[in-house]
Amino acid sequence: MDNEATTVINNGDNTDTNLPANIPTDNGSRRSSRVGSARSGRSKAASVREAPAVDGSNERKTSANGVTSPKPDVITNGDRQHSAVVNSKPASPIVPIVDTPSGEFDDDNMNQEDGHVKSEIESIFEYIHKLVTLPGLDEKMWTDGIHERIRDYLNDPDNRIMCFYIDRVLGLCVDFGVPTNPFTHLVFFIKNQAIRIFEKEQFIHEVQYGNFGGKHFSSLLRLMSGLYAPLFFGNKMWPDSIKNDFASQLHRFLATLTDIRWRMEGITKLYIPKEGLDIPIEQAAKDKELVQRLESAMVHWCRQLKDVSHSQDASIVDENSGPLEEIEFWKARSQDLLGISQQLDQQSIKQITQILKIAKSSYLSQFLKLADQLQSNTKRADNNLTFLLALKDPCHELADAKPNEIPRILPKLISLIRVIWINSEFYNRSEMLTALFRKLSNEVIRRCTAAIDLDKIFDGNIISSQKTLNECIECCQQWQEIYNNAQSLHEKFSLKGWRLDKTTIFAQIEAFIQRCRDLLDLCECQMHFARWEEGVRTELPIFGGQRGPSINRMLTEIETAFDKNLQELRKVQHTILNVKATTWHEDYNRFRSAIKDLEVMMTNVITYAFDAVKTVEQGVEALDVFTHLNSREAIRRTLDKKTVDLYNIFKYVLQTIQSIISTSSIPQSLDRFHPHYAGSAFWARNLKRRIERMMSFLNMAHFLPNVGISTNIRQQYEYVKQALDDFIQRQFKEWSYHIENEPTKKLECPLIKRINDEGYLQANFDPSLIKLFQEIKFWERLGFDIPPYATEILSRKNELRTARENVMLIVRDYNRILDKLEPNERILFKERLKVLDKKLAPGLNKITWLKPTHEYTIECRIHASELQQQVDKFKQSYLDCIKLCKKISETLLVKIDTRKIFENLEFEEYQVNKNKKILSDLVIYLESEYHICGFVERFTVH
Repeated sequence: MDNEATTVINNGDNTDTNLPANIPTDNGSRRSSRVGSARSGRSKAASVREAPAVDGSNERKTSANGVTSPKPDVITNGDRQHSAVVNSKPASPIVPIVDTPSGEFDDDNMNQEDGHVKSEIESIFEYIHKLVTLPGLDEKMWTDGIHERIRDYLNDPDNRIMCFYIDRVLGLCVDFGVPTNPFTHLVFFIKNQAIRIFEKEQFIHEVQYGNFGGKHFSSLLRLMSGLYAPLFFGNKMWPDSIKNDFASQLHRFLATLTDIRWRMEGITKLYIPKEGLDIPIEQAAKDKELVQRLESAMVHWCRQLKDVSHSQDASIVDENSGPLEEIEFWKARSQDLLGISQQLDQQSIKQITQILKIAKSSYLSQFLKLADQLQSNTKRADNNLTFLLALKDPCHELADAKPNEIPRILPKLISLIRVIWINSEFYNRSEMLTALFRKLSNEVIRRCTAAIDLDKIFDGNIISSQKTLNECIECCQQWQEIYNNAQSLHEKFSLKGWRLDKTTIFAQIEAFIQRCRDLLDLCECQMHFARWEEGVRTELPIFGGQRGPSINRMLTEIETAFDKNLQELRKVQHTILNVKATTWHEDYNRFRSAIKDLEVMMTNVITYAFDAVKTVEQGVEALDVFTHLNSREAIRRTLDKKTVDLYNIFKYVLQTIQSIISTSSIPQSLDRFHPHYAGSAFWARNLKRRIERMMSFLNMAHFLPNVGISTNIRQQYEYVKQALDDFIQRQFKEWSYHIENEPTKKLECPLIKRINDEGYLQANFDPSLIKLFQEIKFWERLGFDIPPYATEILSRKNELRTARENVMLIVRDYNRILDKLEPNERILFKERLKVLDKKLAPGLNKITWLKPTHEYTIECRIHASELQQQVDKFKQSYLDCIKLCKKISETLLVKIDTRKIFENLEFEEYQVNKNKKILSDLVIYLESEYHICGFVERFTVH
């Protein structure tokens, strides 16, 4: 009570009255200040005392007896208007206002006494600024909108009340009536009568002001009971008829105010009239008006006692409280009933009861009956509290537990509830026990709700949020299971039936589980359509090919649309975990409808991406990108269809290979460097590796759904694989059958042979041996064992390869010489070619591939190289001779200068001089030709 805020009311004369709980009620020191019409012509010497104005320039003094009585008029709210919402911009300069004949502020008369009007309006604003003292008020909150509202209040006679308060969202607000929005502090201004106000002095005289802060009803009750009630009840000058009627209404008002003030704290307080307690009981019983007022108070007591009696089932009706609230309810009820009993034992109530007993009041019997019932209710409340206190420690533990810790606590609580059920005298009704179990469900929901962070869910922390939601669902399901087990044990071993309404107990649990599942679905949507995992977006898949950028753009559009719908859902997140909020279903259904549209868009993306798939590997990669969407029915159908298409691609490859094997078309597909048999086997092995690689992709793709076609295709794969193995084995057997038993005999032939009449040479190495070496090479790579008769020649493979390459060098050198010489030129080199042929003769007749060829090769290549050099020199000399002959043929013996005119013998002398130079050049050409011919003659003849 000491900490309650005090209501400050200021009269029109600006006299502040701070009213404590007990204020002296000296009637002689209280005078009415200003009741009646406005006194516009009031001067500073008026008879009514005025408090010092806030404006220092108009300071006024108040006499010692300056406490004034309030105006008894009833103030109505009038037409309520919307509050002026505060913006954080500073106030603009105030526009001067002049009173027009009609009473409105008119800008046309602004020039009249402009300085005076401006100063008065500004003075009123400054005065109001100083009177409005609200916590958190800033000068920036006094905006033009607020000042306009003040002008409307001053200008409109119908606006008699103006209230200032601060809203948490809107800021400083002004209402012309009692605000409908919640507030903690309020400053009000009340006009004494419906008038317009134009001057500060008029405002001071005609407007009362005050403030409410904290507990308003407490302040009002203290003011009424401490100041006004003693003042009115002690007034001896009013006529009895007026005083009796007013006192009756005042008692009724004080009784209601007392009830409201203490009921807000959960206490039942009986209003005890102070009137008539200071006179003898017999005298008071004879005063019919007083007895009637006391009977009215007793009727109010009876109503309060009935309400207290009926409120014992209030906790059953409350669907949102928990077990601790149930304990606190019975604790508060026990204390309340005890407090009522103590009030009934007060001397003042006993005296009023005695007065009404003497006066033979008809209300006394009902009051006494209710007082007796109060004792039984007190006993009931004490008994219930005694048993319920056994639940206090486990309930506190439950109130601090996490969802995964709750199932450990619940069995103990159920056991204690069964103890209360069996042993309590009053707390054993089925509806009370059902309500208690429902409160346990409420506490479980409350703890799970505290564990769920909706902001984390909407910010993309999916993994941790899913874990929490699953724990909450598991906790609620275990609570149902624990309850069912306890019910089974109770019905098995107890004589009392378990007649509790299970549907009522778990209705909210079922609703909460569904909300958690909705949130799990929301988490999945964020993973599917926004790539959220744990507060971080995963990388957007990179699609290759020409369709890659288009696919990425389509996925980005889907994410943008999803984020927009998610933000719309986030605006109503306060209703998600509130199972009583039915609007969540409508909001979530709109969200699910939008998700279905996104699913359609995603299926189009999958189809568009899969249209470019041509191989199994590409198909597996494409399905891997979208496999996380497999939990959605519409998308799963599309993925199943694309999986079938993927298996069909593999099926087509198997059918193609099977057709190749059945038609024996593999050899025609071989490269010309591959051997016939081993090349076919090698080709078949590559086909086998190809389908094995495809199957390995399918086997590693564990995410692929099971489709009916997969089993048949896997069986076909095994069949084709076995057919390829059989084909390889068949090719090896055929090759082994066609190999000669003694392939080394083919090496008993000369190294070189002539291939035509022109004398060209060729290496005389059997081509079948080359094929044999190729076959052996490939069969070894295939891992087959080479036959023994082929192994012998294989041991000489490197030696024969070296000999064959050396012989090929000799052949190429000899054939190159023949290629450079024309048929007539070969006659010039006839003798030298004969010498070279003698060096090559052993390779043409005697030396075979079984003998060493190294020395023979070196000697032959040396002679061939020498002859090649001579041929090259001959060819170069021949070219030089041709060039010289061409120069001689192009040399002119006569030189004519067409630009000059010759006279007499001048032309002849000019020609003689030119011929000398030409002859010298010809001599040089001929000498060079002679030297070349002599050189050629030397190396061709000798």
